[in-house]
Amino acid sequence: ERLRVLFAVETRHEIALERIAQGFAAGADGVVIDTSQGFTKYEQEMIRFVQKYYPEKLLIGGNISTGEAASFLAQEGVDAYRCGQGSGSICTTAGAIGISRAGATGVYECSRETKSTPTKTIADGGVAQVGDIVKALTLGAHAVMLGNLLAGTAESPGELHIDPQSGIPMKVYRGMGSA
Repeated sequence: ERLRVLFAVETRHEIALERIAQGFAAGADGVVIDTSQGFTKYEQEMIRFVQKYYPEKLLIGGNISTGEAASFLAQEGVDAYRCGQGSGSICTTAGAIGISRAGATGVYECSRETKSTPTKTIADGGVAQVGDIVKALTLGAHAVMLGNLLAGTAESPGELHIDPQSGIPMKVYRGMGSA
């Protein structure tokens, strides 16, 4: 086994296609389609583009939070999908586009829907404590995104700052459309 390198792209072809070519030319193992609503024709178009031109690469779709959306992504043939909308610590999805769902409910329903497929569920958002990792895995996730939990570590990119209110070391990072 070895670590895998993936990169993210949006669903806008005019921006994403060049980034996809550059990412794979640099040796990346796969791509994450990064959008707050992964149950759209735009997501579908991007999935099909990657599968046509880079069929051997890992492909992660999302974000979604319903069984119907998980089934859609599984049928499109993604290797995995990110499950979670509006539940992240810095996520603006709920306010910006009116989509939100409790992370536990989303993971449970989505993973149940795709249980008989090879498509994997990645819990994304709302993981604030170590115990949340165990809960997500118990509910059916195969992996867990840990942006907030890892943002202040030495291994994460960015300049270290000490939060003036909590005294906790932090780094500036982006999550979806928010700083």
